[in-house]
Amino acid sequence: MDSDLGNKFLFKTDIIETSPFKTHKVVCLYFTASWCPPCQGFCPLLIDFYNDINSTEKQLEIILVSRDQNKDDFEEYYAQMPWLAIPFGDERIPNLAEKYGIKGIPILLVLKKNGDVATKTGKMDVTNEGNYAFEKWLGMMN
Repeated sequence: MDSDLGNKFLFKTDIIETSPFKTHKVVCLYFTASWCPPCQGFCPLLIDFYNDINSTEKQLEIILVSRDQNKDDFEEYYAQMPWLAIPFGDERIPNLAEKYGIKGIPILLVLKKNGDVATKTGKMDVTNEGNYAFEKWLGMMN
């Protein structure tokens, strides 16, 4: 488990303790913000992808790493998402952005079980390949 990611996450309005790498085949970090038009365009597609992949069994976890500047914007944007989030204002947010060299958004990072990056092209994969992207990512997990 990547210690930078931790094990406390927001799920809707509750803080929960979980280990996404132990319970899911693929874990992604989704760097996004409510004020970003490309993010607003991609988010509904990502929600459909997430729901499709997890329709029969929970295999994919996405963790929101919000770049929003205020808590109200974060909460309103996150309310539409079905996955985990790092709480607004959490110190992990700038640390993860720095660790993974995040310069722009939206970015969907696909992580290996050890926290290393499997691919930084998650957004492009979902956009261009649909549900096949998940199968591709499974092949990158070793």
